[in-house]
Amino acid sequence: MGNILDYLDWRGDIPFSVDPFNEVDNLLLSELAYVNFPDIPDDGAAVPLSDVSDVFFQKFPLEQLEKDSSDLNKALVLKKMTGSVRFGNMKLCRYVNELDKEQSIQFSAITCILDDDTVYVAFRGTDHSFTGWKESLDLSYTNETEGQRMAIDYLSGLSDLKGYPLRVGGHSKGGNYAVYGAAFCSSEVRDRLIAVYSNDGPGFHNDVIMSEEYLRILPKILAIIPEASVIGRLLLNASVPIIVKSTAVGLMQHDAFSWCVLRNRFERTGISGMGVFLDKSISDWTGHMDDEKRESLIDSIFTLLDQTGKENFRDLKAEKMKTLRTLLSGVNDLPNEKRQELFQMMRQLFVSGRQTAIAEMTQYLENIKAERASKSNDISVRSSGRKL
Repeated sequence: MGNILDYLDWRGDIPFSVDPFNEVDNLLLSELAYVNFPDIPDDGAAVPLSDVSDVFFQKFPLEQLEKDSSDLNKALVLKKMTGSVRFGNMKLCRYVNELDKEQSIQFSAITCILDDDTVYVAFRGTDHSFTGWKESLDLSYTNETEGQRMAIDYLSGLSDLKGYPLRVGGHSKGGNYAVYGAAFCSSEVRDRLIAVYSNDGPGFHNDVIMSEEYLRILPKILAIIPEASVIGRLLLNASVPIIVKSTAVGLMQHDAFSWCVLRNRFERTGISGMGVFLDKSISDWTGHMDDEKRESLIDSIFTLLDQTGKENFRDLKAEKMKTLRTLLSGVNDLPNEKRQELFQMMRQLFVSGRQTAIAEMTQYLENIKAERASKSNDISVRSSGRKL
């Protein structure tokens, strides 16, 4: 048992002609989308993966990337892919990477042309930036974000890649973009879709999953989530997910490098007790807020984050005490209504978690009681039928 990096070591020498594209290949390409690529034109001109890799590692040596395990893992995906038979001949094109704080846009995508004459379009998930996280949270109260609209335009712009069957996917918010873009893109592109992968990506509001466009591609959607998934169980999904084993705990299972790989597939499991607990707690908590309240709350949180003078969570982590003082001061400076709203949110989250824990424990004890009663009745029946 290993992870997606181990998979490249184990099976990177096997071409697609011997072992066709699989779910692990999908996740690798989704993680590749997190790399900040240099010198890839967005005009459709395809660049060999090896050329991209050479330029990338000249600019970002592995020794420099080792300071952050997340950056290192994604760079290792690029490096191992480049050295493999399976992906070594791949070409990349149409790289887009946009970050607009004012409009809350964090959007990035890359088109991968594989040597089995298929195309995989990978949408990047949420990065370290405040803008990226705010856009992800905006999904909870708005029917369509600017990033989702850009996903539609991006896929519709692939009409010139005629003759190429398409797969679309992404991790986290990228999975949401993949499904949304595939559902609402041009019919010419949509008709060439083989599969749409959402790797622990959040869902949608009811009007999206009930739309004709979404239902049309539903048979092609493959949702993959870890056993204690939270992100992948937010909002609504009509597809039945593939649940995979993870070596991480709780929310950290969102890290795709923790997902367990067996040969050319993920190890299957069921939703864990922690997953049920987290899902019920958050569902109960968000159930107390309408869309207007969610929007107001998210705006208040990111107003506080803006006051730190930082642009991303990585920088916040580097100056913990200074950040804490700034945030506490910012809370005091909020209008009274916003401050009370923030405190109410924190209280409700605590209450929801406590209520879920009590309900889970009560159910657990009732199950034990019922099981003991069943065993006791079984013994009585066997005893009553025994000959004297």
